Amino acid sequence: MNGINQTSQAQQPTNPTPNPVNNSSGSKLIPIILGIAAVVIIAIGAYALGTKQTQVPVQNVTQAVQPSPTPIDETANWKTYENTKGQYSFKYPSDWELKEETTVGNDIPVISISPKVTPCPTNVNPLTCEYSHVISILTINNPKNLSIEEYNRQFYSVNPGEKDFVQYMPITVGGIEGSRTSDIPGRFTEDKVFIKRGQRIYQITHLQSTGKEISSETFDQILATFQFTQ
Repeated sequence: MNGINQTSQAQQPTNPTPNPVNNSSGSKLIPIILGIAAVVIIAIGAYALGTKQTQVPVQNVTQAVQPSPTPIDETANWKTYENTKGQYSFKYPSDWELKEETTVGNDIPVISISPKVTPCPTNVNPLTCEYSHVISILTINNPKNLSIEEYNRQFYSVNPGEKDFVQYMPITVGGIEGSRTSDIPGRFTEDKVFIKRGQRIYQITHLQSTGKEISSETFDQILATFQFTQ
């Protein structure tokens, strides 16, 4: 019996011990895959960064609109004078004096305006004072409908054959075209403006002592405010 048992035990097969699975090849693939992924990510980032840097940024530039400066009206505080018979008005500096004088044969007052100055001595002609400066406006009836040039020839009494020394320059006063004479050298400096309107001639004269001239800017400003009322 013992011999039989020993034989049967010797004939029983033995279960072999299983060999561990070899995962060394899989472990080597993981770093490779990660490396490739890192390279791809870096390449994509570099491309995106380069594209962003090459793009021209769009700037919304809003140009500030500068408001136009409001012109200053230097005559805003001036006085306004209206000559109802002469049918005109104008403005003059508030610190100037205005006088009306009636002449023989003309019922339209002659107007003179000038700055306020220290009165001249009684024995001195006011026109020779150092600060002599006056603007006068004379309205002349013109029933013969003379032109400005014809009127001036009569006024200056130019002899036949004598050269007319009056030089005319165009000017517009009160919306009407007229003529302006050049300064006449001599004891005084005169600047005359003539406007023909209907059967009247308006003579506006700027008179001042030679050598004592002031800027003609004030005279031009007065002319710019001149208006016909009828």
